[in-house]
Amino acid sequence: MAVPDNLKKGMLLRFRGEVFYVYDYYEAKAAQRKAVLHVKLKNVRTHQTIEVASDMLGKIETVEHSNRIMQYLYASGKELVFMDQRTFDQVSMDADQLKNELPFLAPERDYRIFFLGQQPVMLDLPPVVALKVADTAPPQRGVGQSNVLKDAKLESGLTVKVPLFIKNGDVVRVDVATREYVGKE
Repeated sequence: MAVPDNLKKGMLLRFRGEVFYVYDYYEAKAAQRKAVLHVKLKNVRTHQTIEVASDMLGKIETVEHSNRIMQYLYASGKELVFMDQRTFDQVSMDADQLKNELPFLAPERDYRIFFLGQQPVMLDLPPVVALKVADTAPPQRGVGQSNVLKDAKLESGLTVKVPLFIKNGDVVRVDVATREYVGKE
């Protein structure tokens, strides 16, 4: 059993009979009261995110799991196929299960996948991903206004707003949480 104060981002735990991923946590302080730890949990089966106060968690059970770095190969119908580059084992995950992560997946890139036993249950994306621009309007220079943006379709199919100087083939960094452009590689 783990004490809620010892929670770490990235750990899996059992809460209310379900397995959750510790997505984030923060401490909320109120005047003349003790600080309360708020924990954001993501259900690995339904992908719903909930937020609970640590005093509601009580004693929690950590879940034994493993994670492996696997390369995304391709989509086959409703299945996404990943390969472990050390063993060449391939696993499939349901595209519906990864609907939030799908816009950030690019073939031949490595991603961390969580396993419960031999079953893949979740894909963990970094906070910022780098993706190549597949289609956008030609770059424009000398436009008088700053902060002017244009649409760019990325290699994964995601469309984001980018500055006017970005061109096809550029690699841009996108914030996974906000789906916004954060910089150029």
